[in-house]
Amino acid sequence: MKVDISKFKTGKVHFIGCGGAGMFPLAIILIELGYKVSGSDMRSSLNVTLLQKRGAKVSAGHAQENVPRDDNTLIVFSSAISEDNPELQLARDRGLVCLRRGEMLGCLSSLYKRVVAVSGSHGKTTVTAMLAHIMDVCDIPAGYMIGGKVVDKEMPARAGNGDIFITEVDESDGTHAAIHCSIGLVTNVECDHSWSVGGEERLYGNFCRFSQQCDSLVYMQSEKSNELFSEHKNRDILVTSEVADKFSFKYLEPARLAEWGEYQRANAALAINAAVKLGVKEGDAERALSSFNGVARRMTLHLKTDSVILIEDYAHHPTEVRVALESLRERFPSSHITIVFQPHRYARLERYLDEFATELRKADAVVVVPVFAAWVEKGSVNSDDLSELIGAKSVSLSEDWDYIAKDVVDGVGIKADCGGGCYKSEAPMRVIAVFGAGTVNEIIPFLKELL
Repeated sequence: MKVDISKFKTGKVHFIGCGGAGMFPLAIILIELGYKVSGSDMRSSLNVTLLQKRGAKVSAGHAQENVPRDDNTLIVFSSAISEDNPELQLARDRGLVCLRRGEMLGCLSSLYKRVVAVSGSHGKTTVTAMLAHIMDVCDIPAGYMIGGKVVDKEMPARAGNGDIFITEVDESDGTHAAIHCSIGLVTNVECDHSWSVGGEERLYGNFCRFSQQCDSLVYMQSEKSNELFSEHKNRDILVTSEVADKFSFKYLEPARLAEWGEYQRANAALAINAAVKLGVKEGDAERALSSFNGVARRMTLHLKTDSVILIEDYAHHPTEVRVALESLRERFPSSHITIVFQPHRYARLERYLDEFATELRKADAVVVVPVFAAWVEKGSVNSDDLSELIGAKSVSLSEDWDYIAKDVVDGVGIKADCGGGCYKSEAPMRVIAVFGAGTVNEIIPFLKELL
């Protein structure tokens, strides 16, 4: 739905679920643009506090009285909000304009002269953050919206000056198809989230529609990407295995490139390509990325001693697990690697059960914790099934995080005959990697204390 949001500048914009990673940055940008913002969220959080500090009226919980009485009110709601939400129901009854988060993003983007939209099944947040970082270092006042916490930025969003706007766009609800942009970046295309948009055909159709609405398209080559985007008249294709050849990375230190791993180098190539299209010199873009310190929960180093490393990654799809583990093997080739993995959504676990087991089996030891349900209470398979399929090097644990942390450190439940010795290894360095996009990060403080 296309809406002229400028008419609500004299009214109000109300966010249902305002603390979410996709909603919070939108609200911040609107506040910076001078809109009166209110919202509600089920629980207090840092994002909620930051919105309140910037003048937004935020209510705890969802109730009809939270909706502004002003009839000139725009309602924005997240994908987590059900149709029976009391605030959404009241807004619809009153005839207020109601937009999904992605639709609102499309309307906001139309206020800018040049829009860079980052889509894809994996890596969107990192590529968006990289490009925003390049703009900042090069003193270009671009606006941006990043769906995660960037290590060196207090805020994941900025309004900018109305010229350039950089944003990630979401395929999980199909709303990337609501974006028209100057430059479209596609990191990769897989059938993840097909269950939430109506099937694989619908998912791929949305990617096609997104690409058709990009004046210029840049994507990482794959069989599916080539199939979907072959008809685009203004496209640049990056070949993953040849990224280092096409982008020589002359101004980036070899140590930084090695630390990133192949998939992160591919992300950097996409960001540099887009920066050059926006007028930045390639060397300046590379030099800028030398100071990029990443996005929270993306290969985030939490602890490093002479004998142990604790690291976290957002990996929650088999492809992400594979490339994250490959990166760890590249960085720490002689280390013993234990993965603490939380499956994210029952639908994903059911669809990719065998693939998850295949990839996780490549670690030295695996601790599987209960599924992060993401609004779905149960499924046909669970964490016990995944652990059993992985085999003897895996155990499924379901206690509180502090107890699981102790078991992880002690190696409890991992069989000694699991092919090379899972926990009791003679490796000089032990790596504990926490993988998942749900609540598994809550184990990290306990692991740090024990280690």
